[in-house]
Amino acid sequence: MESPDQTPFDMARDRIAATYVTPLAERPGSTARGLHHVALISSDVERTIRFYQGVLGFPLTEVMENRDYAGSTHFFFDIGNHNLLELGFERLAGEKPAAAPTRRRAGKAKA
Repeated sequence: MESPDQTPFDMARDRIAATYVTPLAERPGSTARGLHHVALISSDVERTIRFYQGVLGFPLTEVMENRDYAGSTHFFFDIGNHNLLELGFERLAGEKPAAAPTRRRAGKAKA
């Protein structure tokens, strides 16, 4: 229900919820049995590792360079049930930010 205090963002969120959220009694069970990994981006590598590993108990299992985006690194945490949480960082602790790289979409010619 719209109110005069709602922002356009609030109205859009309410419209989307009303359109797509199925009431619990009518909602079917998920067809998923898990996921391979979730990718997130964070700005502080070591603080993030301490949080996910130390606070949440998700052990860091692998660190590797992102082959698709040079200069960035993947960190994988075990979140249980053969599922991983992947965090990507464009720079590691102590590194100075570089100029933002130019990303090109596949199939598009560079002007």
